[in-house]
Amino acid sequence: MTASPDPPMAGSFGHPRAQAALAERPGALLRLLEAARKNLLLYLPGHPQVAASLHEFHAGLGVILKSRGSVRFDIYEDAFFLGNRILLEESLQTPGLLEELMTNHVGSVEFLQGAPLQEATRFVELLAAAGRQSHLGDAVAAAGLQFIKTGPPKELGKGEQKATGLAPRELYRIGLRTMDALNYQAVQGAPLNLRNARLLGNSMVNVILHDRHALLGVAALYQHDEDTCHHSVDVAVLSLMLGLRIGLDEPGLLALGTAALLHDIGKMSIPRSLLGKPGGVTATERSVIERHTVHGAGMVQHLQGLAQTAMLVALEHHLNYDLSGYPRLPWAKKQHLFTRIVAIGDFFDASTSARRTYRKPLLPDQAMHAIVTGAGKLFDPTLAALFLNTVGGFPVGSVVRLSSGEVGVVYRPTEGKALQPQLKVIRDAQGAVLEPVLVDMAQDQRRVLHCIDPIRAGIDLTAYL
Repeated sequence: MTASPDPPMAGSFGHPRAQAALAERPGALLRLLEAARKNLLLYLPGHPQVAASLHEFHAGLGVILKSRGSVRFDIYEDAFFLGNRILLEESLQTPGLLEELMTNHVGSVEFLQGAPLQEATRFVELLAAAGRQSHLGDAVAAAGLQFIKTGPPKELGKGEQKATGLAPRELYRIGLRTMDALNYQAVQGAPLNLRNARLLGNSMVNVILHDRHALLGVAALYQHDEDTCHHSVDVAVLSLMLGLRIGLDEPGLLALGTAALLHDIGKMSIPRSLLGKPGGVTATERSVIERHTVHGAGMVQHLQGLAQTAMLVALEHHLNYDLSGYPRLPWAKKQHLFTRIVAIGDFFDASTSARRTYRKPLLPDQAMHAIVTGAGKLFDPTLAALFLNTVGGFPVGSVVRLSSGEVGVVYRPTEGKALQPQLKVIRDAQGAVLEPVLVDMAQDQRRVLHCIDPIRAGIDLTAYL
């Protein structure tokens, strides 16, 4: 294939701002590479679209390598890494590229400064033809490429672990986009990309292992968003915190997180007019809604290994601890452990959000009280008590009134003292705004009385979490 001459700076990278953005996020090069690979598969050689995408990839390569000698992307456990940082968004957005490299036993791709367009083009050609050859690495070596290298797969050593390197807010946003895509697939009746759910769950596990409360604070910022994507991510966060508290190992946490993310996927088979119907639903309509548990179980039945518990969680999460809920399962003797965990997180998030248009949402302390009083009937009593001690009677993000009349925002629970969180006092007793003052209620004479509605109080949580 003969490439057209390379312009000084192709595509969208002629603007300094675009160049700076790309230089700060070198993982974007993988998206450019995938676009070039796909166009080479779709169009005949010499097609303008092929030439444009090759120029775009080469221009991006020049921008990223302008200030560094090389950039290397490694592959571990179905994901791209740059150094010790997972490229989660790029891994989710380029599954074809990732699969092609893994199928061809490529564990790393390295680009060296000075790679000419001709060599970049040749590499994309080899990559596009990878399905027709036995080993991409051998083909790259035989082509004599000087500036683009591939390496074999590498396994992590015993006890070695790749960190996510993701900020909690970034991970949460990626989680919302991932669930949005999965929900869309479900609505269209298309096969679910369950690999993406597993990859997202794995990243959430890693973040929570580093800081168990970080994602809970982010989730609190979206507590009033009417979106099932938020609900799925929130329930996964809460479930993983409880799973960590009871001592689940990492494979168990990964399976739990995946199941929690997918627990409500069956609702995509229910008409939206029913799910958001104001004023409640009829008995017939409710029976239609309740079928989402069966639909969801069918959608995730193809998961393998421990992740197969996602099918049970989707089916059982409204069954109740005493099996009085739905669907009726004559053979059921007890909910699965993961179901009992997810059921608590599901209730807490659903009851405190504004998604239920026919019912006023509960404040966090009210929802926690409902979980404790429902223990033994709706919820596993042991897990309910652990959830209270893990999340706290006034969970992260709660806006609370103190016995002094002051107002605070909870930013951390206090281990073993569910009613004495760590908070930031933000208003005095007269309602005047204060510079946030950190207070550990376990070391203070004041008491937390109850939660108040941040929206009615005019409090923007993003300023404090």
